[in-house]
Amino acid sequence: MSTDDLCISFRDIDPKAPQHILIVPKKEIKSLADVAEEDAPLLGHLLLKASQIAKEQGISDSGYRIVVNTNKEGGQEVSHLHLHILGGRQMTWPRDNAGPVRSKTDSIIHGVWISPRKPGVQYYAYGDMPRNGGA
Repeated sequence: MSTDDLCISFRDIDPKAPQHILIVPKKEIKSLADVAEEDAPLLGHLLLKASQIAKEQGISDSGYRIVVNTNKEGGQEVSHLHLHILGGRQMTWPRDNAGPVRSKTDSIIHGVWISPRKPGVQYYAYGDMPRNGGA
């Protein structure tokens, strides 16, 4: 699709949406877990490129998703950092029906912690969340 000094983009060979485009930095970085402070400008460039591609593909106004799978349990299959742009259909979350239950009163379901003390309030979980209504 396109290339510049910092990255290359192309269509995924196994698309999960009508528009499924990969953006791969030319710098060799294994995963998002391996980025350094010096990579901040490159990471910003990748997101700007994603926005530009979404506009070019006509999915910017309707919406799209950016995904960065990181390491084995994060679903990363190729050991080189890359972004997925997914669009052209309604995205859903979560993708599957599996999710651990933490306690009888608080649940982490697909990375979302639902507070029984504040109905309708959801917190996205990035790691282990406290039990029994802790914030």
